[in-house]
Amino acid sequence: SLYDDDDVSSSEEKEQKAPDQVEAEKQEDTQPEPEIEFSYSDEQKVALAELARETKERFPPSTTTFYDNVGELRRKFNEWGHAKGFHVSTQGSSLQCRRHKEPNSYAKKREKRMVAESKRRNVQTPRCGCGFSIRFSRAQRWIPDAPPRAVRITEGSRYEHSGGCFPSEDQLRSDQRSCGAFMRTLTKDKLRSLMDLLKYNPVVPASMMRNMMRPLYPEGAKITAKDISNMRIKIRNMLRQEEENQSAS
Repeated sequence: SLYDDDDVSSSEEKEQKAPDQVEAEKQEDTQPEPEIEFSYSDEQKVALAELARETKERFPPSTTTFYDNVGELRRKFNEWGHAKGFHVSTQGSSLQCRRHKEPNSYAKKREKRMVAESKRRNVQTPRCGCGFSIRFSRAQRWIPDAPPRAVRITEGSRYEHSGGCFPSEDQLRSDQRSCGAFMRTLTKDKLRSLMDLLKYNPVVPASMMRNMMRPLYPEGAKITAKDISNMRIKIRNMLRQEEENQSAS
């Protein structure tokens, strides 16, 4: 459960496990991951240290302050973090920088749906092993009047970005695109011209797609082949949904 204090396992799961197994998993969860070494300039080190200080001052560990649920904590954190150039997502009982190490569960999912090597795409990941991590736990253990799903920030949080992660507007833009946040802002109204083009001419050159996509993207943003491929898929799905709606009406 996301709301257990120092463990992501529920009490029911713990009862089914041997005590030594539960203790081993608890220690593994609470142990900080080793940071990946990266050589920052002196100026970058100062900037990162100042950002860490500001972040801890804004979101300190507390036994009196709580957030109604994990979603509220993540939303408020990202509202502030986006202004500083980084994005966080929920992993277990913590908020982690988008550049954090890939969760083990992701690798396990890939193993279950293993694709033949000849069909695998060469995908570059923005993850660099950033150690930034804000831990949280159920608030009611310390604040009896807090709502049932309320959480508080706990000790053990790591406020400094590392591993080559350096929050900035460009990095945030890249992270938002890689996690699909930007694509979700592109509605049918914004994509109508592209939808009409692909509806009657499914094979559109990449150069034409890129030129038509340019006004939709932030100034200076690079439109990659992957962006174009994702846009084709998004528009095909929109067109198929429109056809199904028309058939149903």
